[in-house]
Amino acid sequence: MSVLWVLIGAFWVVWMLNMYNFMDGIDGLAGGEAAVASCFFFLVFAYYGETGWATANLFIAAASMGFLVHNWPPARVFMGDAGSSFLGAFFGMQSVVAALATPVPFLVLVLPFSNFIQDTTLTLFRRMWRKEKWYEAHRTHFYQRMTDLGMSHAKVTGLELVSVIASCLAAVLYIASGKS
Repeated sequence: MSVLWVLIGAFWVVWMLNMYNFMDGIDGLAGGEAAVASCFFFLVFAYYGETGWATANLFIAAASMGFLVHNWPPARVFMGDAGSSFLGAFFGMQSVVAALATPVPFLVLVLPFSNFIQDTTLTLFRRMWRKEKWYEAHRTHFYQRMTDLGMSHAKVTGLELVSVIASCLAAVLYIASGKS
């Protein structure tokens, strides 16, 4: 394993941790993402015969779905930094380590987070381009702007989760194409 991959992997894990924290801003969004992604990863790892990874994702899926019972809009319980940081670190580390240790491609391990990646990355670059203090709290993520335009948390979360499911289907097509 090259030093470059270690540096890229470390950056990726930190970015995923922060990204998950940034996206935990409305009811059901971060928990719903975790539930859908980890169910998908359970199936993918089971398909490849990677029972350890499959089991870990089954536990994350079960915990996320149990949490969503109380976090779905209108939320009665909130995830907070401890939960979102754990999920971001878990999915970040999984995408790096499993890509090296299993036949599951890195692309398949990150595609379910494409909506989070797009929202956080474009928001960060937009804030830097506008010479805003990009490191300060704000309400300019796409999901926040949709709620500011009057969309309910349930509708925004639902649309985001449809995007996650579509990304999972894209990952399945990638696996089926034989390029993995």
